[in-house]
Amino acid sequence: MKEVEDRINFGGVYKIGEDTHDRTGLALRIAGFDAESKKITDMTGGVYLLSRDDRVAAVWNFSGIMDHWNRKHARAVYVPSMSRKPPPEYRFGGQIMLCEQTDFLMFLSAVASGSLYYDPGIKMENASSDRPRIKRRSQFRMRHVDISSLYAISKVHTLDAATNDASSTDLTQKTKIPIWGQSCS
Repeated sequence: MKEVEDRINFGGVYKIGEDTHDRTGLALRIAGFDAESKKITDMTGGVYLLSRDDRVAAVWNFSGIMDHWNRKHARAVYVPSMSRKPPPEYRFGGQIMLCEQTDFLMFLSAVASGSLYYDPGIKMENASSDRPRIKRRSQFRMRHVDISSLYAISKVHTLDAATNDASSTDLTQKTKIPIWGQSCS
């Protein structure tokens, strides 16, 4: 990554069960959820980013995550893509995954297993000034192959570029990827 003067970056991958991050000294932990029984044991619990001495750097309380998760992810479409530079070029897979009927306990189970992890991309520009500018991209991610574990129903549809039709397919069918195309921006 290119170093930018007077900028502080906060990144890295944080998974439950891993030791503290070597650059930040922080670790992801979950409290109030029993991974074995897949039940919430304390509704005031949450997902925490903690220092080595258990000081809270960030917390996502269950009540806040639950509302956001159920609202945003009740029905979702996942489109595999790849990008490369320069210039910015993108390609999208010939298959999409339609997912329905998620449940907050599925989210917590994925976090507890480490398959869903915290991957921030936060930066502070003009860090030494009186008015630093903070850009936040605080998100949880998982590998595409694991997404279906978050939903009761997930189906892969193959897109036919000639007709713009979608048809259901088996999850094991190979993805056809179109040629690279330049960004429109």
